[in-house]
Amino acid sequence: MTMRCPHSLLISVAVFSTAVALSGCKQESESPQKTVLPLEELRGERSRLAHKKRRVIMNNDGNEPVTKSREVTRDALLNPRTAALAGSQVDAIFYSSSHGFSIVTHDTKVGTVWSYKGPGSSNLTPDFIKAGLDPLRVFGEFARTNGIELFWSFRVDDTHDAGRPVSFENNPFKVANPDLLMGTKDDPPLARGAWSAVDYGKEKVREMAFRLSEEVCRNHDVDGIEWDFWRHTVYFKNSAMLQPCTQEQLDQMTGLIRRVRMMTEEEGRKRGRPILFAVRVPDSLEYCRAIGLDVERWLKEDLVDLLITSGYTQMNPWEYSAQLAKKYGKPFYASLDDCRIKGDENASAMRATPLARRARAMEAWRAGADGLYTFNLFDQHNPFWREAGDPEELNGMDKDYFSSFRGTGRAYGLPYKPYMNVSILTPQDPLPLSPGQTVSVPLPMCDDFKAATARGLSPSTTLRLQFSGNPPGMQYSLNDRPLSAPVREGDWLVFDVDPAFLAKGDNLVNLQLPADAAPGLKLKDLLLQVRYHPK
Repeated sequence: MTMRCPHSLLISVAVFSTAVALSGCKQESESPQKTVLPLEELRGERSRLAHKKRRVIMNNDGNEPVTKSREVTRDALLNPRTAALAGSQVDAIFYSSSHGFSIVTHDTKVGTVWSYKGPGSSNLTPDFIKAGLDPLRVFGEFARTNGIELFWSFRVDDTHDAGRPVSFENNPFKVANPDLLMGTKDDPPLARGAWSAVDYGKEKVREMAFRLSEEVCRNHDVDGIEWDFWRHTVYFKNSAMLQPCTQEQLDQMTGLIRRVRMMTEEEGRKRGRPILFAVRVPDSLEYCRAIGLDVERWLKEDLVDLLITSGYTQMNPWEYSAQLAKKYGKPFYASLDDCRIKGDENASAMRATPLARRARAMEAWRAGADGLYTFNLFDQHNPFWREAGDPEELNGMDKDYFSSFRGTGRAYGLPYKPYMNVSILTPQDPLPLSPGQTVSVPLPMCDDFKAATARGLSPSTTLRLQFSGNPPGMQYSLNDRPLSAPVREGDWLVFDVDPAFLAKGDNLVNLQLPADAAPGLKLKDLLLQVRYHPK
């Protein structure tokens, strides 16, 4: 079913037309024989393409010409992270040639080409462009050759330059417009976030964000664009000062999103093929509104096509995002970012293994995700790329499930703990155990043992609990079934568990200290190991 153009979109036509005239982007001449695609036809095709199957989306942060390449060739761009993805389950690459707001690693007349060098950076970006090897174009050619979609990923407010003076000093837009920033290096009056963040309450910032996106859509044969709101989550001074954003600020960002949608439709009509619009946002509508993002309104008004949620922090179970996307007829992709457990490198490393990544993928698939999205996963030979996109095949593979993969994680803007509705159990956030009290710890387990058994596999399961000290007299149960005596391995207690004790989905591990136990004991981590053996 096609949708009628919302009244608010019609009102914005004049604004859009003015922006086109001011954009300064070179408009390619249209062939006299070329027919502009009717809007209703474009919207129907856009909806179809939005629901195209994408098993795995790989976000590539686009720094190959800056830090990876040592020569100016196509192979120098593709070989470090991408060439081996041909024939994998990666159906889309989201290529981020956007850095530091207005700095890009593709040819531009709107922004600034990343030409400066920093520590550990050879930066051959200008050389690639001069040689006719614009990185964004090279990746587009690779994608088309291998049947992969290419989206341009725009980092909405990247602030890496706050801690990198050379990067900031070589950003003409920021240097020339200090009034558009949240603060200065010497006077960063912020409660949260980085001083070099741009303020989307300023029209000049919104104009630059729009024009950067417009230029890509006009000059590159991309399948879509993504606005990545996780890089980084400060857009207005309110949230930087620990205050929720106002309705005016919400309307300012929504107006910008609406303007981008109109532009993608106009450019899509001219080329005869839709340009999809994806957003990656926090997985809490309340939190999004507090930082200036009226995501539900965007979905309701059909302003975006793909919903990608979560980052270094996950606030709700995956079902929350899946149901939200389904409500408005949009596909949902679960963003499986790094697990960065502060103060415990081993806990982070355990969550980055192929076994843990399989478990995370299974959780998302079970919750109703339409596909998986990765961030900061660049090893093109990682088995994830060839197995995570098939939940049926994953079902018979060994896995490591944790009560919490990301814990509290990390966000750069407004404090997010009040918005969290998932377990945060990690060594960074251990769970206090009070004498005489029973605590219940959630444990997701998404394998279907019956289906695996039908394939000739026999599952075995092991529960591992990590404590801050010795838990004498503790009683343990799993889904109200008592567990046998554990074996100690360092600061871990290990239980052999009958797979029949486990349900597909949510499980509960119950712990009870005796009333006379010494206070101060904490549960630091919980891990369920699932292993398969031939019958």
